[in-house]
Amino acid sequence: MVDPLLTKDEAEALQRVKKLHAESPDLLVGQEFTGACSSGWLAVVRFLVEKGVDDGGKGLEFAAGSGHLAVVRELLKGKPTAKVLGLAVDAAAEKKRVAVLKLLLENGASPDGSGGKRKPLTLAILSESGPAVELLLERKADVKPAGALITPLYAAARRGNAALVRRLLALGADVNQGSDPVSLAPAMPGGPPVDWGY
Repeated sequence: MVDPLLTKDEAEALQRVKKLHAESPDLLVGQEFTGACSSGWLAVVRFLVEKGVDDGGKGLEFAAGSGHLAVVRELLKGKPTAKVLGLAVDAAAEKKRVAVLKLLLENGASPDGSGGKRKPLTLAILSESGPAVELLLERKADVKPAGALITPLYAAARRGNAALVRRLLALGADVNQGSDPVSLAPAMPGGPPVDWGY
């Protein structure tokens, strides 16, 4: 009997993974797991986790980027590593998944994400997610991250957000770090020059 709370696609996926588990369990890692996570199929994810399927954390990253809060909550029970949590923070910040981002941070994730060259604060600024930016700043995300591909200050200038540029400067962002944000700021046609606060 099919669970009436499941969508047709999720019910079919659940039957497929149950069959795979019985016949070829090695095939459960990979596309089946990440597909269930990115689709938000909680029943499928729970089944796979109960069967010991471990995808190295990609599923959490996919679920975070897709905004599936229930799946993220389920995967957090497995106590993912700091690196896996960081990648999920990166994905949530980039895709404007504020509720997921908040949950990850409440569960010990760093507001600076995975530590790669793409920083969550910058990703949130570039995606113009004010709530994600606020949350990351509240959690003390680094405003002058070393090794960043694009600094938060550059991103704010690029988006023409003078108020955020001033705020980042007040928080200690370095105008000499990386590219010159003012020279790369968008043109403001027909209006007065933007007061960047220097």
